[in-house]
Amino acid sequence: MTATLPDHRPFLAVIRDRPDDDAPRLRFADWLEEHGEWERAEFVRVQVELAGLGPPAIPEPDPGMKKTTRYDALRRRERELWRDGIGLVIPREAGLVGGWLESEWPTGTADANLTCIVARGFIDSVSLTTRQLIGGQCERCQGQVGRCPHCDGRSVLRVDMSNPGMWCERCWAVTKRSCSDCAGTGTLPGLAAALGQSCPLLTRVVLTDREPGDFFPSTWTWWRESTSRDSETPDNATDLIPDELWYLIDLKPNRSYPSAKDSPTRALALSALATAAARFCREAGGD
Repeated sequence: MTATLPDHRPFLAVIRDRPDDDAPRLRFADWLEEHGEWERAEFVRVQVELAGLGPPAIPEPDPGMKKTTRYDALRRRERELWRDGIGLVIPREAGLVGGWLESEWPTGTADANLTCIVARGFIDSVSLTTRQLIGGQCERCQGQVGRCPHCDGRSVLRVDMSNPGMWCERCWAVTKRSCSDCAGTGTLPGLAAALGQSCPLLTRVVLTDREPGDFFPSTWTWWRESTSRDSETPDNATDLIPDELWYLIDLKPNRSYPSAKDSPTRALALSALATAAARFCREAGGD
């Protein structure tokens, strides 16, 4: 089941306009059930009810057998549905490699690229790198397919008698090989538009390769990539933000450095970037 089919769009539009209201999500679950998507419908209902209940208070020690609460039963059923296939279907619909239930997200996971968090029945958050989001030079081949890393494209070192001229043996091999990621083009398209279309309820996009700088006292800063703070800033500085995202970050510019946007805390800086990246996806997807 693909959540971006035309028949689904009216439901998703209402849910997007009323993100805090459970009623549209439950009506969508009814629609899913009517069209044979029983497990997906139940999954939406279970997650919506869990969100409404919230985690239970810590109970008093019970000398007898622990009584199963409604929350416990729903949480168990949520995990069963997720592991029986929903946990594969939802991420794959969005072109992602994996996903997590909001309650089971392993905070601090390093290898979290191209994964998502599902809450209240839908993808709420996605984790990936800036290049995966926006596109650019292929990370696997670094744009070097067809360009020899040994002779730097000078094509020297060996005489090929069938084709007069000097040829590098390594260069000959490189030109015959195609990168499995970019098919030899050297560049990759960004995933923003695809995510915006397949995840219309996306609220956060966590860029795993970005980290705000702390150059100013009690301040966490993002810098605009195209006008970085100085000529010595490395290209891979983690606090540099592409222009596509820079203008969407809802933070005030630094008074002394217009190319910097400041936050009083690291958490707020990361949240502002994640919100901006999600908005970028929605706009790229035609929202």
